[in-house]
Formats: sequence, structure tokens, C-alpha cells
Amino acid sequence: MIDTTFSSLKYLTTSSMDQTIRAQVAGYADTLSYYVRDAAVKLQNMQVDVNTEIETTVKQINAYAAQIASLNKQINTLEVYGDRANDLRDQRAVILDKLSELADINVTEKAPADGNGTNQFIVTLGGGILVDTTQYNTINAEGSTNKVSQNDVVNLYRLEWSYGQEFDMYNTTLGGKLQGLIEMRDGNNAENFKATLTGLQKNDTAKGGKSTLTITSDPVRLSHEYSLPNMLHKTVYSKGSWIPDRS
Repeated sequence: MIDTTFSSLKYLTTSSMDQTIRAQVAGYADTLSYYVRDAAVKLQNMQVDVNTEIETTVKQINAYAAQIASLNKQINTLEVYGDRANDLRDQRAVILDKLSELADINVTEKAPADGNGTNQFIVTLGGGILVDTTQYNTINAEGSTNKVSQNDVVNLYRLEWSYGQEFDMYNTTLGGKLQGLIEMRDGNNAENFKATLTGLQKNDTAKGGKSTLTITSDPVRLSHEYSLPNMLHKTVYSKGSWIPDRS
């Protein structure tokens, strides 16, 4: 549809008085606008759904943290007297496996330096301490009215630790389902779609007195199969509107 619309615009530049071509261009433009609006609505609906899934995932992480802390207490209670709480350790291992599916974790178990007392069991996630033996922290999901991107829906969840420290949502080592959901919801947030203003020619007589703004950027990789070329390498400004220049 994009190619068809731009092709019709190209024909219009050489046959601007042809009413048939003008009608075709208007029809293609209306159809393209419909597809763009429809896609925008679907993307926003998906963002809302993924945002809810992020909250659900965070709640599950918190629940696992509470279970691990509870099991640590039971394990230490038994093992302080020299017993081995194998069944409880197995239960903890199962929960740790489930937790690792939601986000990458690091687990450290330290025996007392002097051999007396109970082991310290630490679980870290996203650069913060989730569980420290019998104590645990939670991750809070709070709706934010501040948009990272102007196209975002309102009240997207921002994450922070229960002790007040910001949770690094865009930590590349976060991993697991949580990182996947955050990347799906927030996309590139202007991290990839960047361009450089490389030229500005005002009142170009060759273009009927219009001004030409030249923007240059590297092609953007959208997926393993598709890439976005420099489709809007040149843009013409005329009477308060921006018009793609395909020349």
C-alpha cells in the first residue's frame, strides 16, 4: 500500500491536472490512512495487554520471593541442629527454577565463617537483592502519567523496589519473561529511530519556492526479515505541512 501510494504521487507530479490520477491518489491516501490508524489502535491495545501482563509477572516474582524466604527459615531451623532438610531444599529448588523463567537470577548460599549458626541465602534479580535468607524485598508496579514515548498509552507501569530504589527495567541482563514483556511493551522508545539533519535549503526555486529539509539515518532493522530504509531521506516543507520528496 505504501509503494502504491508513493507511485501514484510520482505520477501526479507529471500529471497534476489529470482528475483521474488526482482521484486515485486521494483514494490511496485515504486507504493508507485507514491502515495506519487501524495499526495504531491495535498496537495500543497490545501495549495495554502487555502492561497488565508485566504487573502479573511482577506479582508472581514477589510471591516466589516470599516462598523462598519462608523455606529458608524452615531449612535453617532444621539444619542448625545438624540435620539436612532435603525435602525443603528440593521445594526451594523448584521455586528457584520457576523464578528463573521470569527473570535471570543469581543465587548464593554462604555457610557461617566460624561454622556456627545458619547459612545465608541470597537471591539477586535485576541488580538488586530479592531475597536475603529469611527477609525479602518486593517489586512495586506503579502506573505513570509520564510518557516515555508520545505514542504510549497512559498509566504504563514503572517498577521500583519496595525499599525505594528504582528498578532498572531496561537492564539488558534482566532476562526471562519480564525483560521480554518490557521490550514488547516499550519497543525502542526512540533508541533506534534516530536521524541527523544534514541539510536545509530555503525557498528552492527549482521546487516552486519550497524549502527542502534533508534528514539522513542508517536503515533500521525491524526484525530478522525486514528493514526500514531511508524512505524519508528528503522532506519538503510547504504551507505548514511536510511532504515526502521521492526524487
